[in-house]
Amino acid sequence: MPKHPRRSRERTVEPSSSHHHQHQHLLLEALQAVFRLDLSDERLSPVVIVAVELSVDESSARVAWAAREENPQTGPAIERASPFIRTQLCSSLGWKRVPKLRFVALGTLAGETS
Repeated sequence: MPKHPRRSRERTVEPSSSHHHQHQHLLLEALQAVFRLDLSDERLSPVVIVAVELSVDESSARVAWAAREENPQTGPAIERASPFIRTQLCSSLGWKRVPKLRFVALGTLAGETS
């Protein structure tokens, strides 16, 4: 058995935990504000951003959303609004690069009424 374990050629970059969590939290708050204040599409009004998971290199983010009411057009409407959403995030966050957003539907919020 070799004295030193073989190291992978790929290096994983671990962000400082507090920095990464801070960016993740800022992105969540900014997304919630964009959906609450900046989008005029009626299909997006029942959408609530529930969580954001930022990738280690902060190049992409998985955005979990739920709706207060079921509408099969909501998912496609979010995808169509994605470039506008990223522009708004860039403006509000002041970051050089805004992560690519991947929206993941969680379903309808339980107990919510319109």
